[in-house]
Amino acid sequence: MERTNAIASPPDISGCILAGGLSRRMGRDKPLLNVDGETLISRVIARLRPQVARVAINANGDPARFDALACPVLADPFPGHPGPLAGILAAMDDAGSAGYERVATVAADTPFFPCNFVERLAAGDSAVISVAASGERVHPVFALWPVLLAPALRDHLKDEGDRSVMRFVRAQRHRIVAFPPSSDGGDAFFNVNTPEDLAVARRRAQSREKSFDGEV
Repeated sequence: MERTNAIASPPDISGCILAGGLSRRMGRDKPLLNVDGETLISRVIARLRPQVARVAINANGDPARFDALACPVLADPFPGHPGPLAGILAAMDDAGSAGYERVATVAADTPFFPCNFVERLAAGDSAVISVAASGERVHPVFALWPVLLAPALRDHLKDEGDRSVMRFVRAQRHRIVAFPPSSDGGDAFFNVNTPEDLAVARRRAQSREKSFDGEV
């Protein structure tokens, strides 16, 4: 697997990998897809674990499929697959019950996100949602969330209208943190949605293994 630089884990920040989607475009369980000898979610865990105090996984269905990863598995607290906000709420509830003030969330299908992702988001006001961006695109599931927002998010999810992550973010105090491209020139937040994307991820993983340069 590609090496990652160790970064001191912030003691008040938990981490959660959002893997609760239905993978409609891929047609199979995306987090368990193979990318150059490792599953997508294993690569994501390897990047996130040095950045936070602990790692949980938000996923629905049989949690036993993740047993080998040694992470707690959190189901959506709302039925019917209402989207990533439900996973974010599960992450907030879990982090809060474990005594953490903030939780960092990442997507399970994005294997190249920055190794200083949490460090940079944590540099701002701890009471504000910090959201990652690259180029002209905001990546709202890559964010650092104050756990105290859980009641507001739970109320938001009870409304069956627009459940987009950015709609909730815009209703709260927040800031956008811009990240540069990866050292290989690609988008650090590239995600795998289709078989074509999976092929790209495999090529990038192989290339990065050969030319690892201490990227953070």
